[in-house]
Amino acid sequence: MSGAGASANGAAGVGEVIALVDFGSTFTKLRAISAQGALLGSVQHRTTVDTDVFEGLEGALAELERVLPGIEPERMVACSSAGGGLRLGVVGLVEDLTAEAGRMAALSAGARVVRVVSGGLADAAGARELLADAPDILLLVGGTDGGESTTLLSSASALAGEAGDVPIVIAGNVDAQPQAEAVLAAAGRCVVRAPNVMPEIGSLAPDGVRDVIRELFISHVIGGKLAGAEGRLERLVRMATPDAVLTGVELLARVLADRGLPGGVIVVDVGGATTDVHSTLPGEAAESKGYKRSLLPQAVSARTVEADLGMRWNAPGIVDAAYGEGLLTDDERDTLVEPAALRAAEPAYLPDSPFEQEIDCRLARAAIAVALRRHAGQRRVTLTADGAVLERDGRDLTHVPLVLGTGGIFGRIGSADIEGCLALAHRGREERLLPRAARAAVDERYVLAAAGLLAGEDEHAARALLEAELASSTHEPARRI
Repeated sequence: MSGAGASANGAAGVGEVIALVDFGSTFTKLRAISAQGALLGSVQHRTTVDTDVFEGLEGALAELERVLPGIEPERMVACSSAGGGLRLGVVGLVEDLTAEAGRMAALSAGARVVRVVSGGLADAAGARELLADAPDILLLVGGTDGGESTTLLSSASALAGEAGDVPIVIAGNVDAQPQAEAVLAAAGRCVVRAPNVMPEIGSLAPDGVRDVIRELFISHVIGGKLAGAEGRLERLVRMATPDAVLTGVELLARVLADRGLPGGVIVVDVGGATTDVHSTLPGEAAESKGYKRSLLPQAVSARTVEADLGMRWNAPGIVDAAYGEGLLTDDERDTLVEPAALRAAEPAYLPDSPFEQEIDCRLARAAIAVALRRHAGQRRVTLTADGAVLERDGRDLTHVPLVLGTGGIFGRIGSADIEGCLALAHRGREERLLPRAARAAVDERYVLAAAGLLAGEDEHAARALLEAELASSTHEPARRI
């Protein structure tokens, strides 16, 4: 940015200012942060997806100048979920093993997984069916290192003649990767190798894939989704917005652990199209005791995306899902069906009365409860020849002490509502492994995504931002749900 901005900031006593930008589907959000991690200002402007996305950014910068005269950012970094975010297809071998490991790795990278294929791709017809879901990136996994290789190679061959310009990440058996890469490269496909997501049975290694997907999102996906990008976005965007949120959640967990507090966190992000849940587990609870061992270990960090739970585009899905889970009575469902349909028909709708605002809140509470239930695992008792065995299917969140809400709707609903949603989630059909005692809080100024984005530039400043903005949520005692 300009030297004049730097001198003005110096005169104001704040030093260097960093602009953290989130190109959202509806709004472009900008947070101005000092080099010490202090939040100086928070503004937004409607995202201009159909013209030039930088028009929305310039509008946000103009609003920042209005609320903070003389403050001009010297550095700017961004994340994005505009244009539909990051869509990813996964092809693996065994549904409960490599295919699931690939799905978990994709979600941790901020992707919305549009399809998972187990058993690999046998022919071009299977490849065309996968591509019909319009993924931005394809992830091929399968086989432990030195193990089965046929699935990875057959999937690569099936995609070689069909994938077009969709980038392909190979993250299966490392011994088979060179041959699979050669098949795809010979067909002119964009292909990148990554560390195996499951190098051995019972081992999950998502970080290498997460880094590769992040780079492909920036270099091959983001510019094609937003009008007017012309290469400029690649210089600003560091990651997909959900990836930034999960990075912020992981950093918050480390901040809590450094204080000697339990580091587990659940974050619910309610949006217009999806409801996302991110979680990290307390260190001592990363692998639950007392259960039959699962095929895959629990990842310390995880994310789920509920594509049928959106406050606008998918509002009817909220009503259907909550009713199906037994979280809404017949009367409650009947009062929400028509308002949900109206919101889906007009996604830009903003509530214009207290009654309509309360409808939004009711939809949000239902979405949160359903999303929490889907993110958590469940406890099952299975009868075997040796007697009853207690099994865990999915993620055990019973010892997580903190539940945070983030997103626009949390301007209207607060921590008491989150506690109510958690209690409601416990009342659904089939028991879920959710906290029975937790403290609830709201990310009121939407800093989790900003902190995750800032962490890649300056982790010390990102920590300071979380300490300042979310400090109260780390001190309150857990409450019985």
